[in-house]
Amino acid sequence: MYDLDSRKDIMRLFSDYHQRLIGSYGSERAILAELLEEETITGWHATRVLSADDIAEMGLKAFSREEAFDQFRYLSGVVGLNLGQTETVLQKANHYFAEHPRRTGCVCFYLLKSMAGQYSKYSATLGGETFAWSLEDAAGAEAVEALKSLGVSIRVKFAFSFDRIQPYAHDSILSSFIDVLSSNTSTDYCLPKIDGAIVGSIPPHDILRIETIS
Repeated sequence: MYDLDSRKDIMRLFSDYHQRLIGSYGSERAILAELLEEETITGWHATRVLSADDIAEMGLKAFSREEAFDQFRYLSGVVGLNLGQTETVLQKANHYFAEHPRRTGCVCFYLLKSMAGQYSKYSATLGGETFAWSLEDAAGAEAVEALKSLGVSIRVKFAFSFDRIQPYAHDSILSSFIDVLSSNTSTDYCLPKIDGAIVGSIPPHDILRIETIS
């Protein structure tokens, strides 16, 4: 595993990549893709949960649209919505998912812990930003404030295989890595600040750390 928050592992990735390039007739992109598929890498996910123990026990769930709707129904009841308001929330969420189909069936990530500040907003409410937006449209800002009082904000570090990143982002992420690997020496090496989404759930055995966000 390449722990991308560890300078030692970053140096190992740098060294492994350049060693593969020596005498190779493959493209830089193909060599790096092969290297990243041989070992897992690390990433982070910001979220809000009722209990951090649930993540340790069950991992990070990649909800299907139907599973997301089940969660939204439950949370709508928790914040006191009536049946009509709940149906409006689901209609709003369904419209959003239709416009952004990549939002279901995946786990979003950012690559480095140093990026945590800009992603903490995604841990503001249970159910994530789609539910918060739909809830505000259906029931107003007060309902969202009630939602913010529930649960605990966390960031989760986990291991994953590069080939699980949504395919549309593969080329741009590989290009970002190659730009850095090619333009830096091993003494000033710094990874690109990238994010993306991983297809499917993150199982419990790939959860490396859970940190509470104050």
